Amino acid sequence: MVFCTKCRKKLDNNFPNWKLKNPGKSFNDFKELVCLSESDLASIQPVKKKSKRKGLKYFIMTIILMGVFYGIGYIGTNYIIKYFKTEKTPKEILT
Repeated sequence: MVFCTKCRKKLDNNFPNWKLKNPGKSFNDFKELVCLSESDLASIQPVKKKSKRKGLKYFIMTIILMGVFYGIGYIGTNYIIKYFKTEKTPKEILT
């Protein structure tokens, strides 16, 4: 598959298929329609690559969130254990 660099649509640049749609035309006609000249090629802007910083941001955010949840769990566990060890806890819950 070949896509147009300007509009990103699929191109049928296959000469046998084009020949079926345009009988009586030559290969030179096909090249004039499909091929790009050097001046056209210079005017086309290259596709910019995406930065890899996005993945790094997600990684750092994940590590920070894991640390926060770990801290909350560690502190919360201690409070739960202290609650059950006090004398205010009914005996029915402990057994």
